[in-house]
Amino acid sequence: MVSDDRRTAAERFVAESLEDPRSAGRPFSSRVRESRRSLEDYLRAGLRPRWMERLIEIERGTKREQRRLTKAYEQLREECGDDRRAFARRWRAIDRQRRAKAARSSPHAARSAS
Repeated sequence: MVSDDRRTAAERFVAESLEDPRSAGRPFSSRVRESRRSLEDYLRAGLRPRWMERLIEIERGTKREQRRLTKAYEQLREECGDDRRAFARRWRAIDRQRRAKAARSSPHAARSAS
């Protein structure tokens, strides 16, 4: 399986080394609670805060989806030629499928169903 992750091997290594599954659910130590966590401190240490990593992940996902939709749009435009009605009908169908898939995969959809 090919990953869409565009991080370098070093970035992936650092990200994986920061996530220790053994620490999940444990309270923070006093040393961790008392240490400063300013953005400058993270950057000085050569790290990014988790929220910054998440923003980068979201931005990459958004750009990937934009590229995918642009490609689908252009391909459909080519297939339909000058038939604007056929294009509109087929594009709406593609959009409905995309939205339904997004709703099924959304964590919010699972919560609202229960």
